[in-house]
Amino acid sequence: MRKILIVDDDDDFSDYLGRCLDIFGFKAARASNGSAGVKLAKEFAPDLILLDWILKSGFSSQDVLLALKDDNDTHGVPVVMISGIKESPEDAETARRFGAELFLTKLEITDNPKMLLRHLKCLLAGPSWKFPRSILVIADDQELQSSASAAAASLRCELRSASKGEEGLRLAAASRPSLIIMKTSLPDFNGVMLAKLFREGEKTRHVPLIMAGEETGEDASLASLGVQAFLKVPVASDQLREVIAKTFGAAPASPFPVRHILHRGPLRVDVDARLVWVGGESRRLGPRRFDLLCALMRAQGTVSREALLTELWEGEGDPQTLDKTVQRLRRDLGPNGAAAVVAVPGGYRLIDDLLIP
Repeated sequence: MRKILIVDDDDDFSDYLGRCLDIFGFKAARASNGSAGVKLAKEFAPDLILLDWILKSGFSSQDVLLALKDDNDTHGVPVVMISGIKESPEDAETARRFGAELFLTKLEITDNPKMLLRHLKCLLAGPSWKFPRSILVIADDQELQSSASAAAASLRCELRSASKGEEGLRLAAASRPSLIIMKTSLPDFNGVMLAKLFREGEKTRHVPLIMAGEETGEDASLASLGVQAFLKVPVASDQLREVIAKTFGAAPASPFPVRHILHRGPLRVDVDARLVWVGGESRRLGPRRFDLLCALMRAQGTVSREALLTELWEGEGDPQTLDKTVQRLRRDLGPNGAAAVVAVPGGYRLIDDLLIP
């Protein structure tokens, strides 16, 4: 029987979750505050943790996530963040950066508990859920963030991001990335100094580093810090992808079969489970709209109308039906993703710069 830990100071909702999990066939344990949750996570050894976004006393949810990711016994346990207030893109992104796999609202769960079950089954599917490698990018400009996002998606790597060095240090210690990409100059840190701190850290000293920026004249210093490559900005996604692939080498990333994940900006699609998230918020798409989104996310440019009609309707559809399907897809994606699905001469494309994080 799979075990799930509930960390929530709302006794009524915690009881409700416990009853749902019992009906679903899970064994549940409950903690009413963050510090008790961290302690029980080691004792109970759960397969998954449901964590309240706003804990009223003691450890905050971010403190709990950092403590869980910092401990060898609980580092790999997936965490689903649950909020009693309306989800905001900023909250979902913060939760994701601190290591949460998913962000759900309590209203979503009470309205549709079977939706929670579907997510739990997917997250508990085993190591195949996890991305084979993770990349942390530390940059305060959108251009490098976008290039890193596209490169990570094409290599099927998980991407976490930080805009300042201090935040990057915290995330690196908590998430233990396979690779760190960072700018030479950040609002609060010089790149060389930040690289030294990574090399001094017990959990980051062996993580490969890639730096990007203007010419520094400090090539010797960077090499002594184990910087694998220095890239002059602006960095194209194809160039960055090549350097990342070379850094990782040709060895397989994981002995487990990897679940087919598409990831561009705030859009994340599990192709096998047919699940979609926009900025950490799950979306329900019909079969045709799901296939349309996948086709656009896989493409690096424009997908012609003919190609979409052939792939989605096996050549039996018509342009009007395609246009209506695109309109419905935009509605389903909401404001964070709708503007990025753009009609261009001859077809449609997904424009990364229009994706709202």
